[in-house]
Amino acid sequence: MPTTLKEMFRWCLFLYLTNSTIGPVVRKKASYILTDLVYSTTSERVKSVWKNLLETTLKLKEFEFVMLIDFEVFGNSFASIIYPFDRYLVCPRCDFQNPIRAIKWQYDGNGFIGTCKNCKTTATMKVHDKPVRNRKRIRLHRWFPQYIEPKRNPITGRTKYLLRLPGWMKAKVSNQKINKIYVEDTPMEFLDAIRDNKIIELDIDNIYHMKAESVSMEEESFGVPQILNVMKDAWLHQTFKKAQEAIALEHVLPLTLVSPMPAPGTPSPHMGTDLATWRGKMQNIFSQWRRDPNALFPVPFPVQISQVRGDAQALSVHNDINMVRQQIAGGLDVPPDFLYGNLTWSGGNVTLRVLENLLINRLSGVNNMLNGWITPRMRRFLILPFCEIRHKDFKMADDIQQKNIALQLRASNSVSDQTVLEELGFDVSKEERIKEREMDKRLAEMRKQQISQANTESEVNIIRAKNQVEIARIQRVAAEEDMAAQQAQGMAPGMPQEAQQGAQMPPGAQQASQPLQIPPGGPQGSPMNVMPPEAGGNGMQPRPPSPMALQHMVEMFLKSTPVHERDYQLNILSETDPLLAKSIRDQLKAMDMGQRHMMALPEQKPPRRGAEVASI
Repeated sequence: MPTTLKEMFRWCLFLYLTNSTIGPVVRKKASYILTDLVYSTTSERVKSVWKNLLETTLKLKEFEFVMLIDFEVFGNSFASIIYPFDRYLVCPRCDFQNPIRAIKWQYDGNGFIGTCKNCKTTATMKVHDKPVRNRKRIRLHRWFPQYIEPKRNPITGRTKYLLRLPGWMKAKVSNQKINKIYVEDTPMEFLDAIRDNKIIELDIDNIYHMKAESVSMEEESFGVPQILNVMKDAWLHQTFKKAQEAIALEHVLPLTLVSPMPAPGTPSPHMGTDLATWRGKMQNIFSQWRRDPNALFPVPFPVQISQVRGDAQALSVHNDINMVRQQIAGGLDVPPDFLYGNLTWSGGNVTLRVLENLLINRLSGVNNMLNGWITPRMRRFLILPFCEIRHKDFKMADDIQQKNIALQLRASNSVSDQTVLEELGFDVSKEERIKEREMDKRLAEMRKQQISQANTESEVNIIRAKNQVEIARIQRVAAEEDMAAQQAQGMAPGMPQEAQQGAQMPPGAQQASQPLQIPPGGPQGSPMNVMPPEAGGNGMQPRPPSPMALQHMVEMFLKSTPVHERDYQLNILSETDPLLAKSIRDQLKAMDMGQRHMMALPEQKPPRRGAEVASI
C-alpha cells in the first residue's frame, strides 16, 4: 500500500490505465451524468452568446468529463481559467512595444532577446502583457493533482494552493531550440518561478477544487480517492490474471507422445527393432499426413499415444476472476451489470435508485462548479448579461414512469410545455422553430386550397348566371312571339291560347288535348311566368309556355348550345328550373324519334326471284 499521498496518486493512475474493471467503471460514471445544458432566459441573443461561449469555445462538457475522471481516479480535481493576453517586448532604448509575433526573439532562461522593429536595436527586452477581452481565446485548464500542494488551516479551513512545476517543464523552457512554444504565451509568473526555482502560489479566486467526500482525518487538504477501497482487490485480480496467463501458456496445448506397443502374444518390439529407424518412419508418416489427411499408412506393429497436460479447462480461474471483478465494481459503488451495460430498470429498482442518488450528487457538484465558479467569472471578465445555466436533471435512461407522470401533469396544465420537453430530452427552441415553419406551411396550404375553392365556386356561379340570363332571354323572345301570334289570330293578349282553344273545341276534344305542364324559367312577373287573375289564376301559380314558345326555346337552345355541352347545360338548368329542363329533354327526344320515322324510303326495289327466272 502507498505510504504518501503522491505515491497513492501514482498507483491510482496506474490502476486506472491498466485494470480492465476500474478504467471502464470510472469512464462510465464520469460520462453518464453529463446531460445537456439548459439556458433559463427569454432572449435568444443572450442564449446564443452563452451557448457559443460554453459549448463551442470552452467545450464545457468535455472539460467536465476530464474533471470527473480526475475526481474518480485521484479523489481531487483542480481547474483554473486561463485569461487571454497579448505579449509585447518593449525596447529598452526607444520604449517601442513590439508584438512578440512580429519580431524575431529568443528566450535564454533569463529574459527575451530580440531586435526592435523601430530602432533595430538588439537587446534584452522588457515584457509587457496586456489583457484582452477575446471570447475565442479564453480557456479552461485542469491541473495534474501531482503538482498541486494544498495548505489547509485545520482551525479556519482556509486553504492555499501551491503549484510545483515539474522538472521536464523546466528543462524544456531552458532549451532555446524548442522553448518557443512553451514561452510565447506562458505568463511571466511561471517563467520567473522556473528561473528562480520557486513554487507558485495560485490565486485563490482562480482555482476550483473538487474534492471527494471522506471521513475526518488528520490531513484534509486532499480528498481520498475511491480506488483506494479496491486496491487490494486489484492486486488479487492481477494475481489471478497472472495465474491464468501461466495456465494458458503451459496447459492449453497438450504434449503428444507416440511409442511402440507390443501386440498380444508377441515379444516387445524393443527386442528386435531399431527404434531410431522406427522413429524416423513415424515422423515421415506424420509429415505426409499433414499434407494428405486422407492417406493410409501401414505400420509393422501397434503404437500407443500419450498426452501430457492439456488440462487448462480444469485449472482455469475464470470464476475467481469474475468474483474479484464484482468485488471491485461493488467497491466503486456500482452494480456489476453497470460495467457491461445489461442493467435494466425492472431488474433492480433499489440498486438503480442507490446508483441514481450517487450520480445525482456528482451532477450537483458539476452544477456548483458551473454556476458558482465559471459563469460569474466569465460575466465579470467578458461583461456578459446574466443567464441562469444548469445541466438537465439526471434521470435513468429507461425511467418510463417519470416521463408518463410529466405527460399527465402537462395534460392537466400543471406544468409548462418547456418543462415537459426538457424532461423528455427535446430542445425547446429547436421545437419552437420547427413548429413555426410547420404552421407557416400549413397556413399557406390552407390559403391556397381556400383560394382554389373560391375560384371554382365563382366560375360555377358565373356559368349559372349566364345560363339563367340566356334562358330568360329565350323565354322573353318566345313570349313576345307568342303574344304577336295571338294578336294575329284575334285572341285576347292576356288569355292563354289553351283557354281560347278550349272555348271553341267540344268538351271531349278539350279533355283529349293535354298541353305540357312546364313551369317557366324566366324572370318573375313575366306573362309566361304567372297566370293572370282574369284568366282564373291567383297571380302566383306558374303557367306553362305555349307549344309555340316551347318550340322556339328548343330551337334557340339547339342553335346556341354545342352538341357536346347540351347535357352539361341541361344539368345546370335542372337545378334552377327542373320542369323546363325536363320539357326540353322530352321535346328533344320527340324530335329525335320523329327524325327516325321520317327516314327516306329506298328508291330502288329489291330484286325478285321470279324476274330472274323470267330473264333466264
